Amino acid sequence: MKKPERPKARFIADECVGDKTIRFLRSLGYEVESVWDLNLKSAPNGKLIQRAIKDKKIFITEDQDFCNIILYPPRLHSGIIVLKTSRKVEEKVHAVLETMLFHLKPLDFEKALIIVDKSRYRIRRESA
Repeated sequence: MKKPERPKARFIADECVGDKTIRFLRSLGYEVESVWDLNLKSAPNGKLIQRAIKDKKIFITEDQDFCNIILYPPRLHSGIIVLKTSRKVEEKVHAVLETMLFHLKPLDFEKALIIVDKSRYRIRRESA
């Protein structure tokens, strides 16, 4: 009997997320819409996160402003992933991202800020 496929996370990618990363996520079978696809290029950060909340999608970005849980409280969104990457370490970051996506279920992203760098990922939630 075939094991049912587990649900996959769905993403909105910020304009700073490179095409290579978007293609990488799609190659893994994830649904990724970029802000370009949504006609939100150059939109303010608040508008971008509101769209992700409305669509119940995880927002993925390289913008370090999204690490601020005072401005973007985890309790309000479906998840934010901040990639700490550059061309030199992009493949290493992708490997960590793939490992993280393999280990986490879509609900694990809810109300979480996840920071991914070349060697690990960290999950941050608000204190109760």
